[in-house]
Amino acid sequence: MIRSSFHLLLPLALIALIIASCSHGNDMPKHRNHSFANIESYEKRFEDPARITWQKPDEVVRAMGLKDGDTVADIGAGTGYFTRRIAKAVAPRGVAIGYDVERGMVEYMRADAKKLGYANYHAELVAPSAPALPRAGFTVIFMCNTYHHIENRPAYVRSIVPALKKAGRIVIVDSRMEAKAGPPKHFRIPKEVIVAEFAKAGMRLVKDLDFLPDQHYLEFARK
Repeated sequence: MIRSSFHLLLPLALIALIIASCSHGNDMPKHRNHSFANIESYEKRFEDPARITWQKPDEVVRAMGLKDGDTVADIGAGTGYFTRRIAKAVAPRGVAIGYDVERGMVEYMRADAKKLGYANYHAELVAPSAPALPRAGFTVIFMCNTYHHIENRPAYVRSIVPALKKAGRIVIVDSRMEAKAGPPKHFRIPKEVIVAEFAKAGMRLVKDLDFLPDQHYLEFARK
C-alpha cells in the first residue's frame, strides 16, 4: 500500500502547479442531457466487482507501461476506479490526478485517496468543454469510457495535447461499434473516426490493442 509517508518523495512543486492550474468552478455535465450527479447510483456501477472481468483494469494499466515518476491525468475519472490503480503504478515519485466535471465525484476521489493513504492520488474539478491542464504537465493523459461523452471532440483533443510532455501519450479506452454492451450505438465512435480526430490534432496512433471484450485500447503520440 502507498502510505502517506511517501509524500516526502513526491514532486510537490509539480503537484501544486498542476492542481492550481486545473481548478474550475461549478460546471456540471449536460452532455446529451446526461448527468452523473447521482453519485450513489454511479458508485454502484463504476465500482461493480463484475467490472474486473470486462474492464480488465490491471491489464489496462500494465498496457500503459507506466513507471515510477510518471505524471498521469485521468480525465472523466468518476470514482477513481483507474486513478487509484495508476497512482500505485507510478509511486512513489509519480502523481495521478483524477479529473471530473462532477463535484461529488471529485469529493468521492479525495475521500478514497485519504482512505487508501495514497499521497500521490489527487482529484480536481474541471470544465466539460476544455480542461485547463498545465502545459507539458503529463506523461500520459488517460480517458476511459469518456471520449464518447465529449461534444466537440476535435477541439477538445487540440486543447489537451499541449498538456503532454515531449514524449507524452494519450490513451483512449472506449466502446467498439460492435460491442455487445456499452453506451447506445448512436453514441459510439468508430475507431477510424477517433484516429482521424487525433490526426487533426497532430497525434498518430502508436498502439491498438484488442484484449478488452467490448472496447478499444488506443494510444496516441505526437507525429
